[in-house]
Amino acid sequence: MTELKTGELLLDLALLFALTYLLAALLERRRIPGILAALFVAMAVHSTPLGVRLLSPEFHVPLSFLAELGVLFLLFFIGLQVWAVYVPFLQKALHTAPLGLADWGLIFMVALPIFVMAEAYKWLRRRRTRRNTVALKRRST
Repeated sequence: MTELKTGELLLDLALLFALTYLLAALLERRRIPGILAALFVAMAVHSTPLGVRLLSPEFHVPLSFLAELGVLFLLFFIGLQVWAVYVPFLQKALHTAPLGLADWGLIFMVALPIFVMAEAYKWLRRRRTRRNTVALKRRST
């Protein structure tokens, strides 16, 4: 990768970080978790020319490295959160408590219908696509 391409990649990433930071600030003013800004920016940029360029083969190696690094940081962050909730001296210092079985049951009961509806929607969409494909093949023969 040339220095010019590296510079372009760094500028693109700086733009994405700036957009994410600004959107996070706006979301948090509305009492919406700022972490959602990264998700919204990624979804919005995916179908733009910037997203297409970042998905090009020339940027595959450096972005793969950054993605793996991001996963490591995420796992480290999750580990710190688990420590804060389940290590006794940190529970006292940070005023945290682990979730009980009833809490996990409530989470499961709220999440299950959403999961089932999403999977049913995908199944119906695949079924409709197959039906249309078969109908088109029959018409062309």
